Amino acid sequence: MGLLSKWLERGVFAFVVVVLLLFGVFQGVQVQSFTLDLFFVVVEFAFLDAVSSSLGFAAFFFFSALIFGYRLFSWSDVDYGDAGGSVVCVVPSYQDADVLHRSVESLLGSDYEDLKVVGVLEEDDEEGLNIAEGLQERFDGFEYMVNGYPGSKAGALNYAVENTESDYVGFFDADQVVDEEFISSAVVELNNSSDVVQGRNMPESQDFFGGLTYYQDLFFKLPRQLTRYITGFRLVLTKSTIFKREKLNKLGKFDEELLTEDIDYAFRTYRNDLNVSTFLKLGSREASPVCFDDWWCQRKRWMLGYFQVLSKNIGILRRNWSSRSFLSVLLGVFSIFGSFFMLLLVSKFLLLVFMGVSSIYILPVLIIYLIAISGLVNNSLSENRIGRIKSWPVSPFIFPIFSLITIKSFVEFLLGRNKTWYRVKKKI
Repeated sequence: MGLLSKWLERGVFAFVVVVLLLFGVFQGVQVQSFTLDLFFVVVEFAFLDAVSSSLGFAAFFFFSALIFGYRLFSWSDVDYGDAGGSVVCVVPSYQDADVLHRSVESLLGSDYEDLKVVGVLEEDDEEGLNIAEGLQERFDGFEYMVNGYPGSKAGALNYAVENTESDYVGFFDADQVVDEEFISSAVVELNNSSDVVQGRNMPESQDFFGGLTYYQDLFFKLPRQLTRYITGFRLVLTKSTIFKREKLNKLGKFDEELLTEDIDYAFRTYRNDLNVSTFLKLGSREASPVCFDDWWCQRKRWMLGYFQVLSKNIGILRRNWSSRSFLSVLLGVFSIFGSFFMLLLVSKFLLLVFMGVSSIYILPVLIIYLIAISGLVNNSLSENRIGRIKSWPVSPFIFPIFSLITIKSFVEFLLGRNKTWYRVKKKI
């Protein structure tokens, strides 16, 4: 990337941020009103847009948190019954030599017998290949293969699916530690009515950035609770997820040109009306980024991939209209606007602070802290809460920071920088 292109990108990014902040101030001072007719009395209410935005944000996250909490604590253990079937767990790995043993050991420690773990490694990852060979010698249930479609995680997944046979196919990241009951519980659910089962992915929180990752994951799970009930959309990821093989074949190969093949698959799963179940108390612990640069760049890559997938699905909608295609695109657009809206809220929040309306601007902050503290005491998947304790005071800042990440990714996407991969160092 040339110096001129870099400064152009930074200039456009700064311009968009300033415009959104100023628009937030302009919008925030607009007066909204409505009239309430109570038979013999007519009452007119008038308030600033900043007030309604602040209260709306607080209400949205409060009710989303209630739904999430209800689902989390009302979840009951699965009745194992007579369910069965062979399972292949695919673990793509590139430069993950230090963490590959985590997924392999935990998966083979599952309380399910008809299970095989397959690692897919890149030919130039010499250290990873050596580790995989050692694991293959140690465990009868593990084997590895060299990726025949090198260069992407999607290629590794495609190659593994083509070269294995089983009733069910699971996907896991190399750094994950999988709950021993997840596979058996997922197979029961797949034998009943589900086509796809995914577990909850819980970032480990050994340090400050681990805690930051945990809260970001928690906060952004909440909005999906409402969309789940309204539209039935599930964000199906390619980690801690198990598919019926025939349904996987129906969806087709993962797109090797996209940065986020799993988000693309989530759209496909929804368009094809597959039945997706989510286990909120079973899943995996996964390592977290070790510094802010890694945290920022990983999420920027995710958002670049999100824009790629959204653009692809807009094209699919134009060629072949369907209600589910339309809804999936609409959800994608709204989620982008939601991220932009977070920056508008910063202006409106500062406006309320300047005006001294403390009862209004404190409420959304208190709601976020309440959610953060609830997440702090929730010990459903991870016992290591040190990072969460360190980072919960700054947890509200995740929203404007993620808004900046979305804007930066949007600018890079528009300027054609949509092929950038980023490797994240993770601490275990």
